[in-house]
Amino acid sequence: MPRATPAGIRDEIVDETSALIARHGFANTSLQQIADAVGYSKAGILRYFPTKTAIFAAAIDAVREQASTLLNAVEAIESGFARDRAALEHMVGQVYLRPGVSAMVSSLVALDSPAGEPDALESAGMVVLTAFGLDPESLDQQRLVRVVVATQGACIAAQTAVRVDLKREWRDHIVRAALDALGHVQHRVEGEEVEK
Repeated sequence: MPRATPAGIRDEIVDETSALIARHGFANTSLQQIADAVGYSKAGILRYFPTKTAIFAAAIDAVREQASTLLNAVEAIESGFARDRAALEHMVGQVYLRPGVSAMVSSLVALDSPAGEPDALESAGMVVLTAFGLDPESLDQQRLVRVVVATQGACIAAQTAVRVDLKREWRDHIVRAALDALGHVQHRVEGEEVEK
């Protein structure tokens, strides 16, 4: 089996740390827990990141990157069914690639993060809302609740699909259920989903 690249190792450390922070919070996640999760020694971890806070900062950067790529993937699509479907498909793909980072976002443990980081997660959250066509200045409360339910549900279902190794089998079901939560009634016409 080929050895992982330094970038791959860094990504693995960030993702596993994010998952631990999602479960235990920043203060209750130790460097030893991180080392155990990735299968490296603490010294091995410290070769890539000088502190636990540095790993958390890299996780915040990953969250920002996920939010930014989501918005970039859908910003040219008019608000509505097609944009929502594209956003959800993109989100599920991101969860499949980096389940730990997505778990950290979903758990909202930023309340227990180092100084300044809650604002970073909140701004990433606003980018996600914008990707779903919500104007942060005048939020439609019903749409906001639907987006929160749809995105959180999709993320949790996708994380479960990763854990039980059913990513391919569950992908379309996850997206359809989330679209239902967004209020899009769907049916199939000659193998293609369309809004009713």
